Amino acid sequence: HYGFIGLPIPIYHPALLHEIVQILNKICPGCKSLRRRKVNSRGIL
Repeated sequence: HYGFIGLPIPIYHPALLHEIVQILNKICPGCKSLRRRKVNSRGIL
């Protein structure tokens, strides 16, 4: 039995924090859509 403890705030698994930060950095906080990639003058990312 693994059990469950309800907490007042979300707790994220430490091993997944890097991936969570990467995903959140790709989402616009204003409109909640994916951000576009920046392209330099040569058209290369």
